[in-house]
Amino acid sequence: MGSFVLALLFFGGGVASIMGTVILKFVNVVTGRGGVAPWISDDLNLGRYDCYYLLLAVLGALDLVYFLVCAYVFNETTQNVTLEAGADGEAEETLQFGVELGKCLFQQENVVVSGCNKCTPTMCCLFTCCDQ
Repeated sequence: MGSFVLALLFFGGGVASIMGTVILKFVNVVTGRGGVAPWISDDLNLGRYDCYYLLLAVLGALDLVYFLVCAYVFNETTQNVTLEAGADGEAEETLQFGVELGKCLFQQENVVVSGCNKCTPTMCCLFTCCDQ
């Protein structure tokens, strides 16, 4: 699993590099029409680097808005649960994680779930190992 995640990291870096090159080339082609010096010029006095960085800031702001919309739409309010075989062979739900933005979801004491030690309400807030 770790090698897969590392491969995704490098893949993401490669895609970001290609996208940066495409954006730079697109800005040069669009702004350099009609004999005007493009925003990214070889001559620093002719280039409009301020406009280019403003464009990058706007793209970053749009990316932030997109992230916030996705975070709002795909908000997971249910707890992550797995099924494990119980002593009688029946499938039992086992809580994996239970933290929702710093709120303590559990108020029961002395509950044991999937190898966790006995929990108190304080420990439930910190370690999220108790079942409801």
